[in-house]
Amino acid sequence: MSSSLVQFPTVHPFRSQIVKSTPDTVPPTEELETLQTDLIELRRLTLERAKKADDDLRTIEESMRRLKEREKGKAKLVEKMKRECASLFCLVLADLIA
Repeated sequence: MSSSLVQFPTVHPFRSQIVKSTPDTVPPTEELETLQTDLIELRRLTLERAKKADDDLRTIEESMRRLKEREKGKAKLVEKMKRECASLFCLVLADLIA
């Protein structure tokens, strides 16, 4: 159903010097276009990471739900076995007395 849990890919460092230190003058158009391209790529990667985080969270929640259901089933089975053993013990004890 869901993706298996794997480590997130590392985020690439931001290359643009325009964002790191704001220049006093308007940067050349090529630098601004490069910055725009980098920002679009970072946005895409961020959205992919968010989607993966959401998928991983669903995987974990589904696993926890199944584990809780399994534990509840085990508890019911233990109670059933205790009742059956108690009734079987009573039957054996009644046969020994009679």
